[in-house]
Parts: sequence; C-alpha cells; structure tokens
Amino acid sequence: MTSPLPGYGAGLTDDLILGHIAWYTVTKPRLTHEDIMDLVIELGLDANIVPKPPRAGDAFKRACRYSETAGVPIPYTSDVANFMFRPVAQTLEEVERHLIVEILDAQGRKLSHHTAAELKFDRKTSKLHVTGSKINDDIDPLVNDVLTNFAEVLKDSQVYIEAQVIRRMVRAQLENCHAILARSKGSVYFVPKKFNDKIEALEGFLEHCGVGSGMHTIPLVDDTKQQEFISSVFQEGIHESATQIISELKSFMAQEKELSPNQWNDYKMRLDALAEKNGEYSTLIDSELGQADAELEAVQTYLHDFLLSGLIKEK
Repeated sequence: MTSPLPGYGAGLTDDLILGHIAWYTVTKPRLTHEDIMDLVIELGLDANIVPKPPRAGDAFKRACRYSETAGVPIPYTSDVANFMFRPVAQTLEEVERHLIVEILDAQGRKLSHHTAAELKFDRKTSKLHVTGSKINDDIDPLVNDVLTNFAEVLKDSQVYIEAQVIRRMVRAQLENCHAILARSKGSVYFVPKKFNDKIEALEGFLEHCGVGSGMHTIPLVDDTKQQEFISSVFQEGIHESATQIISELKSFMAQEKELSPNQWNDYKMRLDALAEKNGEYSTLIDSELGQADAELEAVQTYLHDFLLSGLIKEK
C-alpha cells in the first residue's frame, strides 16, 4: 500500500495491526463507464459500485454548472462580467437553460444583466439548440468564448464520469469494506485489516483517475490506545446512524405517514448492516461495545413499534 511516510509500518504483519487509516483524492478523471467497469473487474473491486453511464439531460446540466465563470475582464473598461446558466424549464423531452451575463463595475456594483443565449437540449436526440442575442461589441466575443467552452464541456460530460460520481463510488467501496470515519470532519477512514486486498485494489483504481489522484494508507498498530480510539469513533458513528433512523421513524409516526414495503425493508436492511458491522468491530478490538449495543437495541425497538403502528402499506 502507498504510505505518505516511506518505510512506516514496513515490518508489521497482519497480526500486529488493526487495519489501516486511509484517505484519497480524485483529480480531473477522464474515465468512461466502460473504462471503470474494466478496471473494477480487473482489480477485483465490487461491481455494484460502478456508476451508470451519463444520462443526456444530466450531462447537459453538468456542462452548464461547470461552464459558469465570474470576474471576466471586459476589454477597454474597468468592468467585469459574470456568466451564469439559469434554469428555465425542464420536461421529459427537453431541458432549457439561459446564459445570463451580469456586468459589474470595479467596486462590484451590479450595472446590468442580459440574456445572452437560450439553450434547449433535446434529451432523446442529445441535440443542443442555441439561440443567441447580441449585446454589444465588447461583450459578444466573451459570450462566444463561453459558449465555445460550454460545447467542449458538454461533449466531455456525455462521455466521461464526473469526479464527484467517482468519489461517491470510492466511498461506496469503503462502505462495503465496513470502513468508518476516523475523523468526524474530513474523509479520513479506518478500514479493518480483513479488507486489505480491496484497499490495495482501490489504490490501483485511483492511479487511473488523473494526475494528483490517489489513496494513501497508514497501518494502525493493534494496542490498547488504538483499540480505544477505534472503539470511540465506531460507537460515535453508530450513534449518529441510529439517531438518524430513530428521528425519521419518529417523524413518520407523528405525521401518521405510511411507508411502502420497500421503504420498510430499507430500514430493516440498514439495521442489519449496522448490527453486522457492530459484531465485526467487537471481534476486531476484542471488546464489548456497550453504547453501540444499546443504540442498536433502541433502533430495533422503534422498528418494532412502527411495525405495530399499522403504518406500513400492504403489497
């Protein structure tokens, strides 16, 4: 595994560690759905983490979002322009956005705004229809630059999986490895040692995600201090998950809102997953996790009460 501290933990065998602290970065990936599927199969990652290919309408909205720009100098003036794509309409057949130009002076005061172009994207044919409006000789070339860049971003968005989706994919694999957040803020995880092969595979995957992308790991020694640390952060995570489930169930009961059978099964699956993780961590750190046990028992009680409330729809 790739460690940010060369040589650290080099002589540690699996029986001397609890697992690894891991964090990752995804920077400007250019991977298609097919690229990702091939890598996942080759590296032995879980196939259920692979995102679907970009949908045409989503690619258009993504291109709008990534093509906005601010503070563009306007030639021969001290003013600047902000370019924004604003939602106008959306149907199953078409998505419409307007390119708005906002003119500001050197002090940031808004002087004017204009609709520079109307963009309509046909979801079925993936064709873009653009209707431009002239503003003036200083602004129009800037508008053309924004639209040219937008066309390139749209082309990429229809082919490549965006960075945020790949980050969610990596998090999904970490969840499959029963990883827990080692810090309440920030994507730093603890991963039990039984999943070392998956973490190595994720390292290999992230090497294909652009310059600057990667995963770093540090082995966590199996001693009393580290066991107490893992016990603390694990039970904090269980508390947050249990509190969220109980809060949602309380809200449904207060509103007498019915759940579909699929929604009900989702809650049961969430509890089962937490219970499985609880058993695994109890074994890993060779300790009773009293707080976590109590939290899961409380969730079980609320699920039982909800079952008796008659608020689950019949199939």
